[in-house]
This record gives sequence, C-alpha cells and structure tokens, in this order.
Amino acid sequence: MSIPTNSRLSDQVSAYMRSRFSFLAFPGSATGTPPIPLDLPVDLSIGMHQMVFTLVAAYNNPVQSSVDLVRLAESLAPMEPGNNGEREDMFIRKFSPTMCGLLDEPAVILGEGGIVALWYLPGALARPTQKNIMQALCPLYGRLTASIWATHGATTHSILTSN
Repeated sequence: MSIPTNSRLSDQVSAYMRSRFSFLAFPGSATGTPPIPLDLPVDLSIGMHQMVFTLVAAYNNPVQSSVDLVRLAESLAPMEPGNNGEREDMFIRKFSPTMCGLLDEPAVILGEGGIVALWYLPGALARPTQKNIMQALCPLYGRLTASIWATHGATTHSILTSN
C-alpha cells in the first residue's frame, strides 16, 4: 500500500471529511454514504472520523449568546495581545455574554444575529494527534512568540524565515 503525497493526502482527507460531515449533518440529502478511503493509515482514518463526529455534534448544538460580534471586533485594536487584565475586564463588562451554564459538549457559539462566534470542539483531536502537534510546534515557540510581539515593520513571515 502506498500512502499519497502530502498534497494529495490533504485533498483526499478534506474531501472525505466534507462529504462525511454533509452526510451526517444533513440526513436525507442527495448524497449517499461516502466510501471510506482504504489507502489511508488507520490512525489518520480514526482521527478523521473523530473530528467529523465532533463537528457534527457541535453543528447540532448551537448555543446562542448575546455578544454583538461586530461591535466587539470594532472595539479591538489591531494585533490585540489579550494579556491585559484590566482591558479584558472592560470587554467582559461591555460585551458580557449571556450564555447559561457550562459547556461540556461540542457546540457552535452564536453571537447576535446568529453569527458564528466560535466552534467549541472538545475531543475533536485525539491525544496522540495533540501530542504530535505540540511536538511540532515546540521548536517554533521562540519564533512564534517573536512574531506576535514584533514591531510594526516586521511580519510573521519575515520573522519565521529569518535566521
């Protein structure tokens, strides 16, 4: 069995996940059950299904909040660092969410007007996948941190590609 190249593999995985999501989220649609790609590694296949099932569960669990996302976005400064406690408290007072209860299952959080604010996807990535992502990101920590705190003239790309 030969594993497809990265580009072809990404295309194959995303196409399957889109069709599987559509099949599960919109039962009775014209599409039938998408065939499972058998040329993928088992751990990738399991991870794909775990992600799709989590996305469908979130899609079927919309949670309304009263946050006006347009006003919130207009209030944020470009490159808002998000580590100023006083500023965060001000935003919580000004744009206090009115969601009831604690989220403990996948959900789509909606702002005013039904605009998607965020997807809450606990368990979407299997532990081994999370571990692999963290191991891949660890060597980039210093450069990513520098890119976030870069001066106005520098871009993330220029910082990540510099020596």
